[in-house]
Order: sequence, then structure tokens, then C-alpha cells
Amino acid sequence: MSRMGPGSRDPDRITLLWRLGVAALVGVIVWASLTPHPLENGLDHGDKLNHLLGYGSVMFWAAQLPAPRWRLAAGFVGLGILMETLQALTGYRQADIYDALANSAGVGVGWLLASALPNLRERLAARWASRDSRL
Repeated sequence: MSRMGPGSRDPDRITLLWRLGVAALVGVIVWASLTPHPLENGLDHGDKLNHLLGYGSVMFWAAQLPAPRWRLAAGFVGLGILMETLQALTGYRQADIYDALANSAGVGVGWLLASALPNLRERLAARWASRDSRL
């Protein structure tokens, strides 16, 4: 019998936390895409790595939710194109087709990693539920 008090870790709470994680990652991507001071990592063309990691992370995280992955991927590729378009409108950033391609490649990498670690969210929820049942 599971406890359903404020400290319980039921699957709905895990799903809510997971969705908040997706929203936070999207927020970071939007901020990093539109800030007047882009993030630098010291590498030549290192911004492409930033794009790959950002979009790969959000796709991996979101792919653990119960939603069709192709829809998530299409949405994140669309987000990448939108961010590049908005950069062109800012006056202090510029759009780059190679950034959009790095975004899309990141989505693909995130999808592949999520396929390698399927149901991570459910496995964590089950582990936490078993810990709660022992308390």
C-alpha cells in the first residue's frame, strides 16, 4: 500500500516533475538563443556543440514522457528553426543554417539516447515507490 501524502513520489508527481524539467530546458534554450551575449565554450565553432547538447538534452528528457517521439522531434526541430528566425530579427544576433542543422542533429542524438535508455522516468518512479514502501 503506497502513501499518498505530501512526501509521496507517485507516478503523477514524477510526470509533473519531468514535464517541468522539459519546460526548464526549453526555457534555457530560448534564453540562450535570444540573449545578446551568446554562451561561449572556447572551442572553434563551439556554438554548434552547444546547439547539439541543448537540443539533444531536451529531446532525451522529453522522449521519456508518454508522447509520440516523432511529434516531439518535429516540435523541437521547429523550435530550433523558430529560434534562428527570431535571432535574425533581434538586430544583435544572426540566423545561421548550420545552427539549425546542429539543433536538428541534437534532436536526433537525443532520440537515439532515449531509445537506448527507454522508460527511464518509469524506472525511477518504480525505484522511488519501492523506497517509499519500505519506509
